[in-house]
Amino acid sequence: MAFRFQNFFLLGGRRVSRVAPNHPITTMSQLHLSMATVNSTFAELSLADRVALYLPHVIYSSPLPPQFVAAALTVVSATALVIAGSYATVSQPKTAEDPCDDTESPLWDVTDRDDCPLYFTCADDISGVDSDVLGAKSVAALVVAAAAALKALDYVLRHFGVSVLRFLNYYVVAVTLFSGTVTLQWFLGVLSRNVAYACGLPGNSSFFFGRLRLSVAREDRLPLGMAEDMDEQKLDAELGDFQAYEHWMRRHNGVRVLRPQQSHRTTSVVVDGRLAVAFPAAVALSALFYAHNAQLSSYGLPRLNWLINNAVAGVLAVCGCRQIRAGTFRTASLLLAALFVYDVYFVFGSTAMEAVAAGVDAPLRLVFPQRPAALLSWAQAQSCTFKDLDGPATILGLGDIVVPSVLSSLCLRYDIAQFYRQRAPLAFHRLRSVGTPVYFCASVAAYAAAVGTTIAASQWSRRGQPALLYIVPMMGGAILGTAWWRGETEGLAAYSEEMVPYEGATEDATEGSAGGCLQDGASVQAGTIYEFDDNETDDTYVIEDDTADDEDTDDNDTDNDTDTDDNTNLGLEIHTLLLDLMG
Repeated sequence: MAFRFQNFFLLGGRRVSRVAPNHPITTMSQLHLSMATVNSTFAELSLADRVALYLPHVIYSSPLPPQFVAAALTVVSATALVIAGSYATVSQPKTAEDPCDDTESPLWDVTDRDDCPLYFTCADDISGVDSDVLGAKSVAALVVAAAAALKALDYVLRHFGVSVLRFLNYYVVAVTLFSGTVTLQWFLGVLSRNVAYACGLPGNSSFFFGRLRLSVAREDRLPLGMAEDMDEQKLDAELGDFQAYEHWMRRHNGVRVLRPQQSHRTTSVVVDGRLAVAFPAAVALSALFYAHNAQLSSYGLPRLNWLINNAVAGVLAVCGCRQIRAGTFRTASLLLAALFVYDVYFVFGSTAMEAVAAGVDAPLRLVFPQRPAALLSWAQAQSCTFKDLDGPATILGLGDIVVPSVLSSLCLRYDIAQFYRQRAPLAFHRLRSVGTPVYFCASVAAYAAAVGTTIAASQWSRRGQPALLYIVPMMGGAILGTAWWRGETEGLAAYSEEMVPYEGATEDATEGSAGGCLQDGASVQAGTIYEFDDNETDDTYVIEDDTADDEDTDDNDTDNDTDTDDNTNLGLEIHTLLLDLMG
């Protein structure tokens, strides 16, 4: 997670040349776009490689000093990923009302409830409360796992060579499919939501991407083939009287109209049109990475194309930011402090990170080329070889993006929670402006300054620098300084997104209902994971309230009298218990 120079890494005062993969050099007669070598001319390279080689000649053609351009490119790219990763973690806070209570608002969007831990939709949500939130034990395990993985990679490189690590690139191919799909779905949601709202289109994001619920059910009565719910009102209009038609066909032809029984449904999956765009794009990105990787394919160049590397690294970083969340500032501070020590030790006190950085060519860092020795035009570059055009580069590890985003994303969610707490009761909408997120802006500004300081220190000392050495104290100082200046240090320390553990059935289930608004720093009680449905006559608990047009009205299906009686008895028992508790 250190900032370094690539192609000749300036680490510890020593030049460490990159380890080239063991691939035979292809003869000139066998050259193809996918079989280019370091001796191939510019015209013989693939389009992606030509763009990657020539782009630095365009970037550094400005009158600005090349050191400033290189630093700005790194700082802007890293900061943009931190901002994107932070916003990718935003969901409804505890202090906001249910967005589906305000569906008439022009701000309402079908994605408002997405990725929100306040709505349980399956048994795993109930059994795995806070499973996606970092705790103290998770922080310790994460740091130990990172150190063990680094040592293991170092051992493999020293004893078996870089070719053994091709499995790491296979892993990246697979992970890119998932990370790319998740990241691109989120991006398409943001884009479609804001474009539709700005243009006044109905439904906001659903105008572009409709949402479907696909259900899986056990079925022993219906024959193989398609079975669908029939619109009997439409059939009445076409046939005059559908029930009379059904009776006639049964009596005279022995035909029965079979209807799917939704009461037997076991699982439902909700998808929308974004998946049809995001998944093919993720497949294409994985294929590009595979085709331009010398350890996986016949690609003859010694290094991964830096544009493809950064595209893969970008989706991995944003997806990593979404997956790693801290529920309190105490946990986030503990994580950054532990990785601060880890980063400093492995850069200055060990050669493991140096060896891994030099030997592993995988998109686990951002890569930015430095200024070429001579700036060429496109026509002048045609006669040059890859070796002539290739040059040094600077790199920034993804850990220096994902780890700080844990703190910056928590600041953003805190700002949003404060906004809704001060205006309660107010329904959460992703399109609602929350003003200037003060703590988030302070953390991002400190991060950008810290990355710039890391680059300056690296160029001044001519050796690799642990980026977290500068990022952690600068971000922590900016956040604490902002809290002190605003007089909110206690509120910041008390803020928690963690759930209060369930303590038994004797607790009043009416406290902190999902529609309620909690004070800052409070946690959701057990009752908040459920909602009363006004349409239910037996006062049973339901996981999620049904909308007016929901078709699942057969939860109390008349075909199953036993289940109906049991549900009614259970509802009466709960109703009696609530009356006793309130009386």
